[in-house]
Amino acid sequence: MASRAEKIDRFPNKILINVSEIQNLKSPRAEPLNVFLRFEYNDGQFSESGKFDVTDGSPRPVDHVAVLAVNASDPVQIDDLGQKPVLVTLFEAVPKDKKQKEDKSTPIGQAVIDLWPLLKNENQASITAPIHAIPGSYLEAQGEQNQVLLH
Repeated sequence: MASRAEKIDRFPNKILINVSEIQNLKSPRAEPLNVFLRFEYNDGQFSESGKFDVTDGSPRPVDHVAVLAVNASDPVQIDDLGQKPVLVTLFEAVPKDKKQKEDKSTPIGQAVIDLWPLLKNENQASITAPIHAIPGSYLEAQGEQNQVLLH
């Protein structure tokens, strides 16, 4: 017989965040830039995209769906939805050296997705989120007129 804990889903509601493409991201070098996205909410990571290459800044399909599990009947979680955004961090995936066991990854930019519209009875929202350069990353040199965007 299954235990009581197995029968109850603590997070029965799912928020789907679909990133369809990234725009204006250019490789600072001649070779393609290998990047990925990491999704965080309330100080915890809940999704990570696969790695993909970008070169010239043209729109690049990403097609990643991040699933954030919440409990809509918990007033604390509902309060958090209105106050805490989803943080999407863009990482450059640096290939590992022969001596290293894992790939290195360097954060180069971040976007913020506000969940407030979901509290106003909207069940779907389409947004374009700018990716802001992390200080010291090469995205700073790219400039505001060529802002990297997530769709």
